[in-house]
Amino acid sequence: MNQIGGFGYALVATFLFGIYMVPRQYTRISQRAFLAFMGIGILISASIIGLAGEGILPINFLQYILTFAAGLAWSLGALGYAVSVDYLGISRATPIKNTYGALSTIFGVVIFHEFTLASPHALTLAVVGSLAIVISASLLGRIEATRSMTCQPADRRCIMIGVLFAVVSAVGYGVRSIPTKIVLSQGVSAETFIFYMAHGAFVGNLIATKVFPKVDRAHPAIRDCLLAILSGVTWTAAAEFLNLAVIAVGISVAFPLANLSTLVAVAYGLVILRDIDFRTHKASFWSGLVISVLGAALLAGALNLRT
Repeated sequence: MNQIGGFGYALVATFLFGIYMVPRQYTRISQRAFLAFMGIGILISASIIGLAGEGILPINFLQYILTFAAGLAWSLGALGYAVSVDYLGISRATPIKNTYGALSTIFGVVIFHEFTLASPHALTLAVVGSLAIVISASLLGRIEATRSMTCQPADRRCIMIGVLFAVVSAVGYGVRSIPTKIVLSQGVSAETFIFYMAHGAFVGNLIATKVFPKVDRAHPAIRDCLLAILSGVTWTAAAEFLNLAVIAVGISVAFPLANLSTLVAVAYGLVILRDIDFRTHKASFWSGLVISVLGAALLAGALNLRT
């Protein structure tokens, strides 16, 4: 697979990661129920992708543990972000969570030597490009539609809890890149990987439901269940394209690019939901957009110099 194709896969993953939680905004079920049905959607769609590709091929025990761990790590990241937003609000939680892109680049360079000092210009472009995308995603995250937050500015203990969960989110999303890189580097196909990773994501989602309080509501409507399943299907497709990107360009490029999903989410809020006041956040939006394009261009340049 060539690097241009891998870059394209990463951009498709970015778009899908930016919209996979859209169905949540049209449901009336609790967070617990939504996560459970989303997990079902992940399992179903991952099985279909696996069967539609080379078929669901067997992997060894260690590879299964690693793919399962990748699914759990993603669930940990998603849970950490959800809780941190409740405590801190999006504008304070998002910049911390978005550092996972830089973490993935560090892992790719230090652990897997995707960029080395043998090509210093490529290494520099990769690092600066990754940091630019982290900065852009943080700027864009600050202009998402406001949400109520549990913490008051003077409540330091409450704020520390929110920060802690935001850090947990960044670590979960970032660490997920390590088992992904290891297993895919061993010749396991993206389709096979996503099938087994879905097991970990499903279990992780079930565990995450225990964190949210039980809400006494009527049984969820079929429409709500289908929307939650759709969210899981969209996430699975995004993860599949990200895996394909990792095979082609590595985690130090693919994961930072996926961080641009914040741009997609903000654009959706501006154009479709119209729940963001563009005039108020015009400067932040355009700054984030320009820095996003710059970061992506730097990563593309790093790939070109690496070949």
